[in-house]
Amino acid sequence: IESQIAQKVLRSPINGIVTAVNSKVGGIVSSNETAVSIISNDALQIESYVPEKNISLYQAMVKKDKCEWIAEKATEIGVEKIYFFVSERSEKKGLDMRRVEKKIIEAAEQSGRVTIPKVRFVENFEKALSESRNPILFHTIGVLLKEREELKMKIADLFVGPEGGWTEKEVETTLKQGIPVVTLGEQILRAETAAIATLSVLMFS
Repeated sequence: IESQIAQKVLRSPINGIVTAVNSKVGGIVSSNETAVSIISNDALQIESYVPEKNISLYQAMVKKDKCEWIAEKATEIGVEKIYFFVSERSEKKGLDMRRVEKKIIEAAEQSGRVTIPKVRFVENFEKALSESRNPILFHTIGVLLKEREELKMKIADLFVGPEGGWTEKEVETTLKQGIPVVTLGEQILRAETAAIATLSVLMFS
């Protein structure tokens, strides 16, 4: 499989070498047309993408295959973890984790990452909040993210709601815990757009 990726995706020569992430061994796989070998991280001397910040995405379930798309793009951006959960307005209640994990691995290989984000599905918003560190809630109203100190945080967990947004109860729960509620501006964004746009601001600012 890695050889096919080398030739078709990364356009490596037939006898060339390509590096890719292997989630099961947690290291780097070196592959040519006929052989695959594992190189220890200590011996590795190639340029690879290692995110400078530990930013994680906590995404409320969204419709159709948008969760897979969000996971793919969040991986390319460099998130550390991706948690999916069911919020009060989530219409979709389940997730094919194998499909999501496959998308994540492919995205990591394509973007040159040497690590793969951890991905989990949790039952509800409250449980997701309890497992987070330095949470930030994206909402249609709130303080502009560019004006918040959280923009400079090295470790943060971004919560993004589903289609239809957060309920008043969920926002109240967040505010009672002292969690900052932020926005990117007055424009209304789709859930998947909000996730990737806000992650990009947090990661690259």
